[in-house]
Amino acid sequence: MTEERIEMMRERHDSFKKLIEGWGLPSAGDFYHMFQGFLKRMGNEIHYSNSGDGYGDVNIIIHMPNGDTEEYSITSKRGTGYAKVSPVVVCTINGISTEIDIFGKNDETTRTFQ
Repeated sequence: MTEERIEMMRERHDSFKKLIEGWGLPSAGDFYHMFQGFLKRMGNEIHYSNSGDGYGDVNIIIHMPNGDTEEYSITSKRGTGYAKVSPVVVCTINGISTEIDIFGKNDETTRTFQ
């Protein structure tokens, strides 16, 4: 994974975070309902799993022109402030998926699985 690619992932992460904070969205469900149409029109997938309280989690899968994907997760829990964008991105390159902590705050920043 090149540093340029990781920097682009950080920028996308920051864009999602700014949308959440700019609109004051406390839940991933709010994010889903506001931005699902836009993200789908841009050729991405967006999935919402509702925990029953309207907060839940959202997964955004961005499809790259070369066939690779990047999956971002937005999580939320009642009473914790704004929804949060996970720093862990799942990248699929040539059919191999790797979890990457794009800010490298964990000792183990990558994990590969198939």
